[in-house]
Amino acid sequence: MLGAILAAICTCRKCRRREFHWIFRALQQIFEEVLMRKLYPLETYILPILLCRLQFKEVEGKLLAETPLYADARSLLRSGPLGSLRTDIRAVAEYASEAGNGKVASDAVEQCLRALEDLDSLMLRASRDDTSVTIDNMRTRLGMAITALNNLLGTVPAPILDKGEAMILEYTIAAEASPVDSN
Repeated sequence: MLGAILAAICTCRKCRRREFHWIFRALQQIFEEVLMRKLYPLETYILPILLCRLQFKEVEGKLLAETPLYADARSLLRSGPLGSLRTDIRAVAEYASEAGNGKVASDAVEQCLRALEDLDSLMLRASRDDTSVTIDNMRTRLGMAITALNNLLGTVPAPILDKGEAMILEYTIAAEASPVDSN
């Protein structure tokens, strides 16, 4: 859309403001190179999504603490692998669509994003001392997001998913085996 607008604004023969011609062409080039680039290989998106499942456990841990840490849990939703989850799941859904599983994938993406938005909203309300919000509501939304992620991962070819899960298993084993810095 932006590329079409830029092309309509600046036509080389009729451009009245020639000094802006290079700006329009630069913007067109940026649009074509950055916004319209092809997807990376599917494996690129699977690992961060699998890491998100681990990060969801951390979010749940913050919520189940003796004094729930809502701000920390909300921060986790915006950092690490969860920071790029929206982009990653949409890319996987696009691959699934190309493979004929578009409906399942798009539903899973929609459910996951809706659950995460609801979870974030609940945590914000809880941090503002809203008594109508419960930890169980938050855990339900978290469970819905995890279920939706699992449904989306169900559209991924088994060899790619198995390879990603093996890498995550190695990562968790290495993380558990490494000594924790107490400083």
